[in-house]
Amino acid sequence: MKAIMNIVIVVLIFAFIGFHIVLNKVETFVNQKVTRIQQNSESKIKDYYDESRKVIIHTMQAGETLIDLEQRYDVDRRVIQKANNIQDERLLAIRQEIIIPVRHKAANYSSMRTYH
Repeated sequence: MKAIMNIVIVVLIFAFIGFHIVLNKVETFVNQKVTRIQQNSESKIKDYYDESRKVIIHTMQAGETLIDLEQRYDVDRRVIQKANNIQDERLLAIRQEIIIPVRHKAANYSSMRTYH
């Protein structure tokens, strides 16, 4: 009887270990797929300069903050916040379009398409 119990315990241990190995492989696979999807969707998002309004329209991407936009476009985050009526920047959403007020299209934005 004790031998059978020992065998059952060993089988359960191996089943538990096998389950965790499979679970880790599935998790790694899913994470890789999610990363690829995010990279593909982010690469298709393009900012553009609106000539008539003298603003850049920036599409928020995963993990971006107003501080990132401030550094990227050299525009104070409070100006960006006010221009977009943002009360709580934690509520920014991926793919949300943000208006970046600028006086003119700077040379470092020359790769952006222009919208008239």
